[in-house]
Amino acid sequence: GEVNVVAFSQDGQRLVWGGPRGARVWDFGKMDYVTPLLAHPAPVATVAFSRAGDLLATSARDRKARVFRVGPAEDKPLFPPVNHFLGEYANQTPDEPGRTAPRFAAADQILLTVEKTPEGPFTLVRRSAVTGEPLSSSGVPPGGNYLSGFAVSGQGDHAVAMWSDSARLFDTQTGRLLAALPSGRSRFESATFDLDGRTLVTCGIDGSIRFWS
Repeated sequence: GEVNVVAFSQDGQRLVWGGPRGARVWDFGKMDYVTPLLAHPAPVATVAFSRAGDLLATSARDRKARVFRVGPAEDKPLFPPVNHFLGEYANQTPDEPGRTAPRFAAADQILLTVEKTPEGPFTLVRRSAVTGEPLSSSGVPPGGNYLSGFAVSGQGDHAVAMWSDSARLFDTQTGRLLAALPSGRSRFESATFDLDGRTLVTCGIDGSIRFWS
């Protein structure tokens, strides 16, 4: 059927696709599927493997995130679906949810999701990747509202959450705030880390690129 989104595992041995009815994982070594269809009640919008490739995080149009264990008998999420808001509530169009896709961090122990606070703004939430239990929140900077996106370093130990006027860099293992980054006139649009995680690169809506130690 229709495929909306795909992603490779870090070692390139597995490929997951998501579509209107669910997601499924293909193994290139076995040349076969290694999961049944992982059913979702709404079209799958994003898919992402853990670093080890044994866990899969998805988000769907029901504004929920799910974590599955990759295996032939694993067709149910590890824990009940948790709230997760996609790009349509983060200054993005409904077809551009990638910047706010759920991601694994901290040696696959942590799942990062986006939630709306009772006051209205959006925050990045650290959860247990096994139980879904919320552990801490990135908080919302003064004047922050819509979360334009977030990024995780390649080693999974750092993450940055971006609002239009500022960003927050934190330790994914402990949730400790490491730095607050002002956007100035450029207003944060997207970000990525270099391969060793020592440099953060941000892009503003005016097209400017900035490098942060």
